Amino acid sequence: MLLSKYIILLLIMPMILFAQNSNDTNNGTEETPGSTIYQTLDEIESVLDFSPPNQMVYNEEGKKDFANFTPEEISNINIFLQAIRQGDRTTVEGQIEQGINPNVRVVQDLEKGMTALMVAVSERREDMIELLLFSGANPNLTTHNKKIEGLTALMVASIKGPVSIVDLLIRYEADVDAQTEGIVAGSTPLMAAVGAQQRTIVNRLLASEADVNIKTVGGSVYGITALMIASQHEDKEILKALIATPSIQINTVDSENKSALVYAVISGDMETVKILLDNGATTTLTPKELQEIVKKYL
Repeated sequence: MLLSKYIILLLIMPMILFAQNSNDTNNGTEETPGSTIYQTLDEIESVLDFSPPNQMVYNEEGKKDFANFTPEEISNINIFLQAIRQGDRTTVEGQIEQGINPNVRVVQDLEKGMTALMVAVSERREDMIELLLFSGANPNLTTHNKKIEGLTALMVASIKGPVSIVDLLIRYEADVDAQTEGIVAGSTPLMAAVGAQQRTIVNRLLASEADVNIKTVGGSVYGITALMIASQHEDKEILKALIATPSIQINTVDSENKSALVYAVISGDMETVKILLDNGATTTLTPKELQEIVKKYL
């Protein structure tokens, strides 16, 4: 049975106050639903920020590992990747003219498999990105990492920005609905942008018809959507932008039967709760079930 928003508001008010007090007490140290997504975003950021002195590389097909490259090839690829980081257009163009594969990858530690394009995106080198794309770099190649499998250049850009790089990748047919594998399988560029609170990028992805209803399929709690992530953040404009999407399924639930409304209650954010209720959010959970969920995560 679906309850009216006023009855729901009356029932959940004590729970919101409880959540607010608990969040203040915990100082944000306790895990919240969907926190694995944010942890994974942090891991992605750490991957993007590395600057290895010695890089291992392999080609687009992954058929050639470090041991099979000649010293000259390794030197040229390292020069190529370093030139991308530094924005040295002359060197990058020269390497491409000499036949280097613009889809070459860099491997360090757990075979992260970042492409040259991802390196350029992580460094926010827009001129390098355009040069690589024009030279045949594939924006939809993915990383190979046990924790961050399936990361694309657009996901990197959705986290780090700016929106002009997102625009550029989309113009070269980057998949706006690409999904990761690994710990949080099913995460999309939109989820990444929402999690990073990149409002302008969220709007750009929505304008490109990114699917707002895609759900994660990995993690101890799965079935998380971009709206559920937004319901735990402070930026209400992102929340409103997602809700305004005609196809939004505002009452969809995750693997624990939690909707965006429940996530907002757990976060103790009364403003978010009101925004969701005003736009048709509800829950089929009984007051007792809702109370148990709130206590579980606080």
